[in-house]
Amino acid sequence: MIVERCYFPLPKYFFCDGPSYVITSSSFGGSLLTPETLPELLQNGDEKVINQLLEEGICLPLFFPGDCALDGAIFIVGDLTPIEEQEWIGRIQSKLKIPCGKLLVVCGGGSPEDFEGVIAGNGINDYTDYFCVLDVPKGDYLVEVLAYVSSMSVDFYFEENEPLTEWFYRTRPGEILPQWLETFQSKGYIGELSDQLLTYIVHLTPLIDEPSLLTLISEIGWCGEFEFRRPEICPRGIPRSYYA
Repeated sequence: MIVERCYFPLPKYFFCDGPSYVITSSSFGGSLLTPETLPELLQNGDEKVINQLLEEGICLPLFFPGDCALDGAIFIVGDLTPIEEQEWIGRIQSKLKIPCGKLLVVCGGGSPEDFEGVIAGNGINDYTDYFCVLDVPKGDYLVEVLAYVSSMSVDFYFEENEPLTEWFYRTRPGEILPQWLETFQSKGYIGELSDQLLTYIVHLTPLIDEPSLLTLISEIGWCGEFEFRRPEICPRGIPRSYYA
């Protein structure tokens, strides 16, 4: 399968007032699962069960350390640009089957009501801002959740690692500190800059090799443990206007 690059910001109306999201397809990966049976498996949080859902490419259940984390994400099908590839700091990789061509993003996803209303097109408890359907080419995908400097995941990671200014000055000698780094220096967190900078990319490419099983959050049983790296050059942050 060959796909051309396309990208979709989540709609401005999308709002998740919790830490959980489920990325799946409207056909649940072409499985026999239903809006009633999938949430039962997700609620169970059993490692074997969740791993089976991941191995079969049925869904990617995500849990973040706070609310609304993924609301500003950009979904990209196809190749990343050089700056998108260079600047990611955290990554989660899994498999996702989308035989129907309908990528489904659901806030919560842990109860039958979440999926029953979504599949029917009525939303969750009649609220349509808790889910989103994106049209993508039909096929099997490698899905990567990539976390950037102003994301919640990287914010927590930064709090526990080497001083960022040392990294910046070592790899960008003579350059002026970007605003997000100045804010982190003074406050200890990046704060409201997530409104101006890219937070997460959900990246889909045709599946070639099976990804390794993810490390699950032990208390929850969902995915949220990112693989972190330190890029060779400290990121400056990607403005949201990059996707205007």
